[in-house]
Amino acid sequence: MVAKRTAQHLRLARGPFLPKDTRQLETALPTPLRTADDRFPHLSRAPIAEAVIEIRARATTSWDEESVRTALSKRLTEYPQMFPRRQIQQQMVVRGNRAEHQVSDAGWTGLEFRSANGKQVARFDRDAFSFARLRPYQRWEKFEEESLRLWGIHCAISAPADIQRVGLRFINKIQTPAGRIDVNDYLVGGPQQPEGLPLQSVGFIHRDMIAVPGSEYNGNITRAIQRPPNAQSGPILIFDIDIFTVQPAGMDEQLLRRRLADMRWLKNKIFFGSITPKTKELSE
Repeated sequence: MVAKRTAQHLRLARGPFLPKDTRQLETALPTPLRTADDRFPHLSRAPIAEAVIEIRARATTSWDEESVRTALSKRLTEYPQMFPRRQIQQQMVVRGNRAEHQVSDAGWTGLEFRSANGKQVARFDRDAFSFARLRPYQRWEKFEEESLRLWGIHCAISAPADIQRVGLRFINKIQTPAGRIDVNDYLVGGPQQPEGLPLQSVGFIHRDMIAVPGSEYNGNITRAIQRPPNAQSGPILIFDIDIFTVQPAGMDEQLLRRRLADMRWLKNKIFFGSITPKTKELSE
């Protein structure tokens, strides 16, 4: 059964719990890395394919399938599609000169809920919660508020004692015209050919693992080329920005929103510092 909720968890479940103007919140990012005057342009055709907020926190309740399903179904009427989530374990076992691939079902872990149009996806697991918005992406404020509303529902059911990880991930897909392209026309620091050896690039994938000096934040930045979906289209450039912190924290409402504000700023700084004027023009 779902354990008795604390006053704090019930307060979280009722909805937005902090002022929407995150500029009022202190930042953990060191100056001059971030200043109060930072502004980023609005892109009416931003290439965001998926935006995700993930919070990892261990449940202190029993988290049994029947009670969790009942509790969430009552609260998520605007998410009519429900799917069970199970953990699958895979391992390679070597016996003599033979290797066997074994797959086992480790059991039920939680539920996934999707909106009627499939554009919003909420996942409730024993040790994690995530909310994703698929294209078309709307405003940050709307995305953040819905994430925190659903996170409050998760807290009311799982009653976590603390948070182990918070992550913000934006997956961008930049559609290019048909024909051969130069990645450097769209993204800063694309692939370079060896001098004196003319080669034809047929693929590209690059991943940077970063740490923000003087802060608790780290990140993974992945850039890649995806093959054209059809003969009339060009390749799709994948620009995946994943910012996170693994600094443990208690159930501090203001700290959570401040962290999200910091990670959003970092995501924007990385994005706009990595695209070319051509990509910006395509997105305006």
